[in-house]
Amino acid sequence: MKNILKTFFIGMIVLSIISIYGCSEDETTGGSNNNTSDTTIPDNTNPNTPDSLQIEEPVMIQVEGGTFIMGCTSEQGEECNSDEIPAHSVTLSSFKISKYEITQAQYESVMDTNPSYLKGDNYPVT
Repeated sequence: MKNILKTFFIGMIVLSIISIYGCSEDETTGGSNNNTSDTTIPDNTNPNTPDSLQIEEPVMIQVEGGTFIMGCTSEQGEECNSDEIPAHSVTLSSFKISKYEITQAQYESVMDTNPSYLKGDNYPVT
């Protein structure tokens, strides 16, 4: 289970790095498919950033609920940690989650704090 979690967190870090550095200028500004909108999230490196930001609402998607087995199963043999036993059934209700990573500006607008090490309004919360 620890290997799965380690792989998951490494994947999330890689995706965060790709989202920060992997886009060309056209992709980050919307390119030719730019939807004109009154709401923008300016980069905090711009000294002319206004104090009152209009924060763009996140695009939400529906995740259907379901039931799964949580914990170490017999298929994993003796590779189980004590905190993974006993395996048990978990049921989650349907919920909505942001389709894209939440930016630091969006997070700060709700939480009034920013826990991220690498700061930037358009950067993901890390």
